[in-house]
Amino acid sequence: MERVGARRGVEIHRAAIGARRETRTVHLTNHSMCTSLYRPDECLMRQFHGLEVAYLRDTAQVETVSIDELAAEGRFGAIDFVKIDIQGAELDAFRGAVASLASAVAIVSEVESRPSTRTSRCSRMSTANCAARASCCTSSWTSRDAPCAPW
Repeated sequence: MERVGARRGVEIHRAAIGARRETRTVHLTNHSMCTSLYRPDECLMRQFHGLEVAYLRDTAQVETVSIDELAAEGRFGAIDFVKIDIQGAELDAFRGAVASLASAVAIVSEVESRPSTRTSRCSRMSTANCAARASCCTSSWTSRDAPCAPW
């Protein structure tokens, strides 16, 4: 893990976050902002204009690690605020951060409830039905509130 530039009092760490330490396939897309641990559903994306940036370009293997594991290794202290947007793998990250997030005052996350990956419900529904139900939820909540729920 590498510490990258940040404002005073803020630590930003570069790591592939998941539910646990394991080797996963990362799906590299035409634009790096869309790269994900989950394969993009190009069939769904072709229904919308301008989503070519999210088309699969290549794959690679990456070692993921959980937030709780990083905390246990002493990489950082108590967490009071988390901002996370990791292209559909947010819930994986939260599953691997139960202990660490207990002290969080606020969590800001984009949780994709729209079916944009092949492992989603969309792949099991008709394309027309899927497009009609596509949605995205951006949410901010405190540790006492429930996160934005999937369908």
